[in-house]
Amino acid sequence: MYRALLITGVFGWFISGQLQAQSPWYARDRWQLELSTGAMVFECQLRERRGDNLLVAEAGSVRSIPLSTLTGMRLLRPAAKTVAGGARGTFGALAGADDEVYQLTLLSLPERRVVVDTLLRRHPPHS
Repeated sequence: MYRALLITGVFGWFISGQLQAQSPWYARDRWQLELSTGAMVFECQLRERRGDNLLVAEAGSVRSIPLSTLTGMRLLRPAAKTVAGGARGTFGALAGADDEVYQLTLLSLPERRVVVDTLLRRHPPHS
């Protein structure tokens, strides 16, 4: 009996460690980027800034986006209906009312560097 409890305990400890190591999609910061060409980069994660380029992970690959072409950034929050809001709570959740939006169109390149560096500090990349 003690052996069965020991095996169950070790197995439970191993599984809980594996589940904690793999953070679910909603625990990770997900970004949507808007480029000056009108193109959008959906469901990406910020990695780091290298010079005047922002490295993002998108669909299992890493790509570099020049800051000069970056016109908007949106931190996507998981949609959740709030009971107190009624229909407005549902619409707000679906419309991204909790998202953080950063408009970079009127910013100079040095100002864009500051914004990106601040966002990387506030929302550090997951490994």
